Amino acid sequence: MDFSIIIPTKHRVNAVNELVESIVNTSDNFKRIEICFYIDFDDTISKEGILALIEKYGNNIKYTMSEEKLNLSQMWNYTYTNICTGEIIMLCADDIRFRTKSWDLAVKSEFSLVDDKILLVFGDDLYHGSKLATHSFVHRKWIETSGFWLPPYFCADYVDTWLDDVARRINRSVYLPHIITEHMHYSLNKSAYDDNTANRLENFKRERPDLIYETKQNERLEHVNKLLAYIESFKKGYNPKKILITGGLGMIGSNLIKNLIVKEYYDKNNIFVVDNLWRGTLDNIKGETESYINIDTNFYNRDLSLPGQLDDIITKHKIDTVIHLADIVAGIGYVVKNEWFVFNKNLLINSNTINSVRNNSDTIKAFINIGTACSFPKGLQTSVTSVLNETQLYPADPETSYGWSKLMGIYETELLSKETNILCCNLVFHNVYGTPCDLGERSQVIPALIKKVINYSSDNPFVVWGSGNQARAFLHVDDAVNSIILAMRKGYNYGVIQIGPGICTSIKDIAEIIITKSGKNIPIVYDTTKPEGDFGRCADFSKAKTLIGWYPKIDIKTGISKMYEYVEKRK
Repeated sequence: MDFSIIIPTKHRVNAVNELVESIVNTSDNFKRIEICFYIDFDDTISKEGILALIEKYGNNIKYTMSEEKLNLSQMWNYTYTNICTGEIIMLCADDIRFRTKSWDLAVKSEFSLVDDKILLVFGDDLYHGSKLATHSFVHRKWIETSGFWLPPYFCADYVDTWLDDVARRINRSVYLPHIITEHMHYSLNKSAYDDNTANRLENFKRERPDLIYETKQNERLEHVNKLLAYIESFKKGYNPKKILITGGLGMIGSNLIKNLIVKEYYDKNNIFVVDNLWRGTLDNIKGETESYINIDTNFYNRDLSLPGQLDDIITKHKIDTVIHLADIVAGIGYVVKNEWFVFNKNLLINSNTINSVRNNSDTIKAFINIGTACSFPKGLQTSVTSVLNETQLYPADPETSYGWSKLMGIYETELLSKETNILCCNLVFHNVYGTPCDLGERSQVIPALIKKVINYSSDNPFVVWGSGNQARAFLHVDDAVNSIILAMRKGYNYGVIQIGPGICTSIKDIAEIIITKSGKNIPIVYDTTKPEGDFGRCADFSKAKTLIGWYPKIDIKTGISKMYEYVEKRK
């Protein structure tokens, strides 16, 4: 979603209907907007009204509630935390009406002009005008950087005053006078003086948010300084303009493209993809109405095991950043059966890619190589308590040809960094899972096990390779993509940066999580004649956290639940 419009409401069904109708009628693309309501737990009147809106508009309408008594600030924060998915967040109320056509395009345009996304945008409410940002928009990045959206102290008013003050102090406040978000304020006789209004005024007299606001000056200053520090660090970082992604149609690449365009607001015309369709598909980058990039001009079907496949693309499009994801990767069964093929192809792919980058060092400013934890020595991967750090890659002794081949890519990237002025980053991923994914012969462990559970029958038992005690640090694709985006700005010339959770999950536990999700009663058969790969490993991600601010956010149960639903639709 592009926008989350957050609205606490109580007993104002007609007002809510008018508000929603005004958003629907004026937005350019209502499909990209979610309207998120907070209601009291016992407010059946509002709940019935919102359920009627859900029936009419579907998933664009959401609501949440809490049994706890929350003040107004807390209602907005609670709703944001629990149900919002939009990138641009609006502080709204049920007495606002949207009056300007295509307001969403105008607001998005303002955020697209600011690379760091630290910005507060507001329109004319026909009450305060430019004097106060009463119902403002901020980007999710503002909230993530601040550590919070709204200060939790206020029962009424002064939430908007806080945001307005912070935005003006950092010189990131944008007023759009042509965008009318009319405040139907009772004092202007635009709405009735009802119980909600009376309660709000009573709360104001009792709790004095104006006095609370004055006592929190130091906190506001801390808020200002935190945002300014991020803005300054962003300026010092590298900002890619034209990006080439190798292997861009696979699981990681396709999600990276979507995030760059939808969440980071990159122009789709500045993202280029090379893929030979060995595992990836063009369907992986299809949006609701069109592909995320222009297939005719920005996609190249090339075999990177052949030399010189990138040179003309880099020259023609003036590429300044290459993110190298392309490789031959599959589950342990495929790798063990095809060790020479995997090793040989990956050596060629890595060398040819890096050679093209080196040959175009006059235009290429940055190169990100994606490695694998399979490159760590097998002797360090013998226990579920094996915690790996970046210094342990050498002396080299990976278990499989895949790990060896990817280690050579890491080494070549180190040489590229040493011998040129190109900014280089080596990200080493632990076991990435997520969607879209391969469900055939080359399927990796989690989708393969999900498919087996879905297809289980007495004639088709649930067989798990190995003892089930072997374990991995499973990294959700969303977390992997987030690390690339963070590293793309500030992860260069730090050597290897390991990306993965500090928790090791056994294959037995994975199988049991999948069975629980399925709701079936399925016995597990362990085939110890099959290969297990490395026995156990997890990540010390402290370097990633320190240098690029990365840490894993998606737990394994949540990730598997999402993936199960994806596989079930494609069984």
